[in-house]
Amino acid sequence: AACLAACPMGIGELTAIGGPECVLCGRCVQACREGALRLVIRP
Repeated sequence: AACLAACPMGIGELTAIGGPECVLCGRCVQACREGALRLVIRP
């Protein structure tokens, strides 16, 4: 998938987004053609 290929950290599973390897850069969100991902910052 394009979203996984865009990850600079090489995270291979969408379930790992937000995990310790993820730096929350948002590149997967921008690359996702289906719009299935979004980054929400909560207070």
